[in-house]
Amino acid sequence: MSTVMQALFGILIAGALLGAPVTLIWGWILFVRRPQLQTVSSILSLVGLFLGTASAILGVFMVVHAAITGGYPYYDPRAMRICAVGALLSLAGVALGIGGAFQPGSLRWQVPISGVCMTAFWIIAVEGE
Repeated sequence: MSTVMQALFGILIAGALLGAPVTLIWGWILFVRRPQLQTVSSILSLVGLFLGTASAILGVFMVVHAAITGGYPYYDPRAMRICAVGALLSLAGVALGIGGAFQPGSLRWQVPISGVCMTAFWIIAVEGE
């Protein structure tokens, strides 16, 4: 594997394992402290945060289930469906987060960043298959 590929994979791992939980928790803390639902942009950001959180919960479920059952077989259809649904949730969160980033709000940047980090998680999960 080339050095560039190793660096890109390292960035993906850092984004998935560090960036996703930090930005999701940070986003929920910001929303609880300053809930802003006056504009369409802020509502889009909140829905994107919900989708990113749903993707993270699905990822945690997949990891815990694999640990309890001893892992998934190679290219298990259930695991691939879980990865597909998780990736779609995170990509929808990114899209809504970008839609919510056009106006200032408490979740302006946390939602797209957390969605990108969750997408990185699902890329790594598929790579592991």
